[in-house]
Amino acid sequence: MEMIGKIKAYIKELSTYCNIPFVRSEQSGVRPGELFLSYKILSNQPEPEQCVIIKYLEKDDTQAIKQKIKESEIIVSLTFIGNEDNFGNVWDATNKAYDFIDSIEGFEAACAIGIGVSVKGPIQDRTVFLETSYEYRLGFDIIIRNEMITEVIIDAVDINATLYNL
Repeated sequence: MEMIGKIKAYIKELSTYCNIPFVRSEQSGVRPGELFLSYKILSNQPEPEQCVIIKYLEKDDTQAIKQKIKESEIIVSLTFIGNEDNFGNVWDATNKAYDFIDSIEGFEAACAIGIGVSVKGPIQDRTVFLETSYEYRLGFDIIIRNEMITEVIIDAVDINATLYNL
């Protein structure tokens, strides 16, 4: 599964746990009802090339596997959106999601997808004024860590046979 698919799968787990729908931020189309979760990928910070781990694994006498392990951290903003009538529910959903990420259930959900997830900061008030009324928003950012492994089969050289044949 690609990273975008992993992020969406984790957000789906989170929204199922909180029992509210979710959409990607700035997505066109019909917005869900009174209370929903919105997410946006803020940044992708791949590991510098000099920090990539390269391993060589033996496959057989004639071939080896070159394994390249690269980690990346992606910051995702989560925002819970509601209106004045359900502002208490917005707080409840935000706190429930915040607690889920650090819980055993949240850890297991992330591991099942193949990522690591942690909270980046505190819950913030992100309320905005929209022409005639306020749209109540609470949210926080999370860090999603991913490990990308690429493998290439390469020809192996038998040093002993090469030296004795000289």
